[in-house]
Amino acid sequence: MAAAHDPDPDNSAEDPASEDTAAEDTAAAHTPAAHSPRFWWIVGILGCLAMTAIAVWWGLAATVGRVSWQLRSYAVVDSTTVTVTYRIDRPADTAVVCSLKALDSAFGAVGIAEVTIPAGPQRTLTQTSTIRTRALAVTGVVDRCHTA
Repeated sequence: MAAAHDPDPDNSAEDPASEDTAAEDTAAAHTPAAHSPRFWWIVGILGCLAMTAIAVWWGLAATVGRVSWQLRSYAVVDSTTVTVTYRIDRPADTAVVCSLKALDSAFGAVGIAEVTIPAGPQRTLTQTSTIRTRALAVTGVVDRCHTA
C-alpha cells in the first residue's frame, strides 16, 4: 500500500526553513555593505578640504578689488591743524576719496577733510593730508576710503 503523502526530502520549496533563508538572501542582496572606517576618514578629509577652499574663495571675493587703508601716524600741529599720514591699498588706475576726521578729547569731530587721490599705476601708496580744525584736536583718523 502506498502512502497517501510522501514528502520528497530534496524538494526545498516545501521546507519552511529554506523559505527563511531565501528571504534573508534577498534582503542581504538589497542592503548596502557597511563602509570601513578608512572610507569615512577619506570622506571627512575631502569634506574639510572642500570647506577650506570655499572659505578661501569667500575671503578673496570679499577683499579683491576693494580699497583699504591703515593709519600710519598723526600730528597735532597747533590748535587749528592736524596732519594725518595713512597708507592706501587700491586697484591700479583707480581714484580714491578718503574722509579724515580730527577729534577732540571727548571724541567729537572738530575738523573734517575729504581728500581725493587721483588714479595712478600704484596699488599701494602713502598719503599725508592736513585737516583744519575749529578747536584743539587730540587725534586725527581716517574715517573711510572708497573709490571715486
